[in-house]
Amino acid sequence: MNSIKMIMNKAFYLWKRNNWMLNPKNYFANYIDVVVNGPIFLLGNQGDGLTLLSRMLRRNPAVVSVTGNSAYWAGADEMANVYELVLGRELSGIRIRAPRHEKFTPPRSWSYACDELIDEYRNTDEDASDEIAYRLRHVIGLAISRYGKNMETPRFVDKSQVYTVKMSFINGLLDGCNPYFIFVTRNPYASIYRAARGKAGDMKRYAKYMSLDERLKVCMEHWLNSAKCVEEDSGKVRNFMSLKFEELLESPQRVVRKICDFTGLEYSDDMMPQPHHKLPFGMKYRERWYPLRTDVNDQYLKNMPEEYVDLIHSHCARYIELQGYGRPNKRTKVLEGIK
Repeated sequence: MNSIKMIMNKAFYLWKRNNWMLNPKNYFANYIDVVVNGPIFLLGNQGDGLTLLSRMLRRNPAVVSVTGNSAYWAGADEMANVYELVLGRELSGIRIRAPRHEKFTPPRSWSYACDELIDEYRNTDEDASDEIAYRLRHVIGLAISRYGKNMETPRFVDKSQVYTVKMSFINGLLDGCNPYFIFVTRNPYASIYRAARGKAGDMKRYAKYMSLDERLKVCMEHWLNSAKCVEEDSGKVRNFMSLKFEELLESPQRVVRKICDFTGLEYSDDMMPQPHHKLPFGMKYRERWYPLRTDVNDQYLKNMPEEYVDLIHSHCARYIELQGYGRPNKRTKVLEGIK
């Protein structure tokens, strides 16, 4: 894609993400009466496969998101970001409405659940209120109204990662709507190290004034607190399942069929990444479709310093094992050039 086309592609992506702001009706109209049935929330950490899974589900003709339906299945899909202006801090707080912190500046992707910030973001069913529920249902109703026309039963799908620490809260706000929650995990050793090295946007910025050791500590805290929140909340919701990103890459048809059986969506092979698929204009991360790469963890696990493996294991071992992962077999010394 040449530079002009790249600029146009990004501009169209931003237009699709933000054009709702131009219509005053979207702020003040009452969408609370729109039927919300079985919304699906994908939970997990940034970089752990939520984008891929979200795109698979959004190719389903019965699914809508905050920026489109199966006709535009690769746009922004995090209501916490797209509708931050109307959702309020309890349901967003990643960018504009983010709690202030001298060191951990927004936007946040791998720091909102660190020890210094988790209390600012954590909400449970006990925090649910009618006023906050109205805001959430307003936004979901708006998305369904915009993109669910001519659908018999539109299903809303979202992957706001911050909701990972708010699962029972979201469930309580959507009482009577039968929400579904799908927690996507990735090998924590690879995931934490990947984020700390700068694949997470906030960690890349923090590298200007934080060492890799310091960033790794923050990412471990974020991962562990997120895992604890999911474990605590999973018993409070009716519809919960977890899956491994690695299994989605290795057996996409089997995993997506399982998700469809769980949520009541109709499975189609067209939900699977295929070489003939035309990627929609206005799409970020075009590489996150076809072909699927099963080796995504290798570069991190092979190059990870031994002391970092020890640190992650000592801090997170219990929850790593609960998610079905083990300690990496290959152990390496610190590589030259890693800072």
